[in-house]
Amino acid sequence: MERIGHITRKLWGVLLDTLFPPHCVACGTLLPRNPRHDAICENCLAAVTSRDGFCCPRCGARLPPPLTSTQPACHPGEFFVLAAAMSYVNPAPRALIQALKYERSRAALAPLLSVLLPYLAATLRGAPETAADNWAIVPIPLHPRRLRERGFNQAMLIAGALTKIELLSRAAVLPDALARTRHTPPQTAEASAEKRRANVAHCFTLKRPELIRGKTVLLVDDVFTSGATMGEAAAALRAGGVKGIIGVTAAKA
Repeated sequence: MERIGHITRKLWGVLLDTLFPPHCVACGTLLPRNPRHDAICENCLAAVTSRDGFCCPRCGARLPPPLTSTQPACHPGEFFVLAAAMSYVNPAPRALIQALKYERSRAALAPLLSVLLPYLAATLRGAPETAADNWAIVPIPLHPRRLRERGFNQAMLIAGALTKIELLSRAAVLPDALARTRHTPPQTAEASAEKRRANVAHCFTLKRPELIRGKTVLLVDDVFTSGATMGEAAAALRAGGVKGIIGVTAAKA
């Protein structure tokens, strides 16, 4: 029965590919049979270049290693640094993130991770020294209403994959450390940085401070735009006594 089920699923997949052949989300090109990635063509993915190192969340300036956990960014008052693998200006990562987020295309996740994971593994070598079991990975939570609408939290999908990096293999992934306490309009609906900050002000609460106290936290989201969402979430974590915070995103605007 199991073999019959496997054959049925395979035939169903072939039928769907025949009736609705997959296209590259970035350029629209018809993808070949059995492509390396089901959401993007090789040419578009090859055009994606990884960013280099950490940057300041305020001004975007590159931060040379080694970092310190007490004042990591170049602007006073910023208490976390950003590790963003790609530029959101590039049409390929932008199309992949939008397909994952708004079209519920799980196939878009693998090509994003194929760039993010090697970048982050290299970048974390410049982070403050942290014991293997003293990392914590916290995805930016969705409000329960938004989670029901979307069916999944894209930040959680990315966060769960970070333990594939050797340095983070013993890190705890903590989806319940933070909670989103009120439903807010999508940040893309807000034009200015000031409106984005007001939109998410005080919308996160720390549910499990004992899980993150004294740890270096990787705070994970899909894309960093104005920094309003990540800044609010980082403030809630900081109040819980973390050692340091590194924002991790697939792309930065």
